[in-house]
Amino acid sequence: MAGLGGIIKFNSENELHGISKELYYLLFGLQNRGQASAKACTQMKNPSNKVYYYSNGVKYITLENIDSSRYIYAERKGDGIVRELFDNKVILDLYGESGIGAVSNDHVYKSASLPYRYKMVSVGKDGYLENSEEIKRFLVKQKIPFKKESSEVEIFSKLFHYHFLQSSTGSEAMKRCVLGFDEAPEIKGMFSALALTPSGIVALGNGKPLGYVCNSEAVYFASESAGPWSFLKGMDSQNFSEHWHDIKPGEIYEFNRDGTFHKDTFNTSKKMCSFEWAYFARPSTVMYNNEAGDVRKQIGKQLVPKIFDNIRKAGGNPEDCIVVPVLDSGNWYGVGVCEGSKLPFIPGLYKNKYSLKSFILDYQEDRDQEVLIKHIPSVIQMRDKEIILVDDSIVRGTTMKIIVEFVREKARPSKIHVVAGYPEKRYACPYTSEGKDKLIANEMTTDMIRDKIGADSLTYGEHHMWHGILGDKCCYRCENRI
Repeated sequence: MAGLGGIIKFNSENELHGISKELYYLLFGLQNRGQASAKACTQMKNPSNKVYYYSNGVKYITLENIDSSRYIYAERKGDGIVRELFDNKVILDLYGESGIGAVSNDHVYKSASLPYRYKMVSVGKDGYLENSEEIKRFLVKQKIPFKKESSEVEIFSKLFHYHFLQSSTGSEAMKRCVLGFDEAPEIKGMFSALALTPSGIVALGNGKPLGYVCNSEAVYFASESAGPWSFLKGMDSQNFSEHWHDIKPGEIYEFNRDGTFHKDTFNTSKKMCSFEWAYFARPSTVMYNNEAGDVRKQIGKQLVPKIFDNIRKAGGNPEDCIVVPVLDSGNWYGVGVCEGSKLPFIPGLYKNKYSLKSFILDYQEDRDQEVLIKHIPSVIQMRDKEIILVDDSIVRGTTMKIIVEFVREKARPSKIHVVAGYPEKRYACPYTSEGKDKLIANEMTTDMIRDKIGADSLTYGEHHMWHGILGDKCCYRCENRI
């Protein structure tokens, strides 16, 4: 998972203020999608022949395109969170009229998402490419150089550049990337992408979230609406749908610096991943007119009869339970359970705000320890209580097992009833590199999982609930073969 952002200002060659500050805000607003590393690449027309260089961690490159227009490209990348990488000096040095950036859950040296600049284009993407090695072999035959180890985004960027040199527009180059052209193979996989060209920014939707806000001065692209929503003025709940536009699978948008705009389409079987609403997206993010937090709340409310039934089967009393969310992603599911049951909502797990998302860490031992220091159980609120512990999902089962054991040891509740809002992930997603051997529900029944994690009862969300809210526009293949 990664978060993409981009900004282009119209007719801004004499603009006194660049886009770097707003690009920083945009990436900061997408930090939930990646905490391991970040990168920004900005571009402007070069007013002089001055040679640029590294300064304060910012890399400057001066290039001249075939139209004899000189451009300055400024780049900053590194491991860590956005606020640590982009201080005020860096932001000033990243001055530009257009730019793209990304946050990633992988470190810089292995990230497959952070923007990669090749000559005069830069491409960033979110998602997984199935045939990157096939594409690389084709490009090598075209005498395009590669390092010994190549990331997916480097391959994507060089393929886009290959087509861009032969196309009239950036949107046509992107279309050739996803459909194939002449002997060049098509890119297979589920992804979204942003490409920075000498004239503008191209945005592609193919199953991962991406959208944009456009006004008279600029266009703001983001993987989640919560990115620009957090800082743009003139955008409120009354006119939200007039400003935010989802880029759906099969759509390509190109906005140019001179204010021109072009939309193209292509055929694709990809649908938006339903797990975006379940976990990935911030609760305030809206996709296809469904706010992630509200979807989670509806699921929690619908689950109440099933939760109560499982509690009774385990010898518990639903009316005496309290609802405890696993922060932060369990919050809105918990609110829904409370609305449907009239039970009290007790935030009995306190989150260490300096902790990381555990799944981004490289080693299981580090992930386990991060879970322990991230969740701090209440000393009093849960003691001797029957609790409904609500989370978004159970994927590997390792995190929930640690939380249940930790809560039982530290808080001493009488019973722990676990609720996962998303259905059992029984099947490997065909559009990621994660294998089915990592999915606990692939090899265990619900009762076996309950025993494995040490819960008194276990309740999962159901496919018909998610389908009833999100409909056919989403992909559910990790929990349903359909």
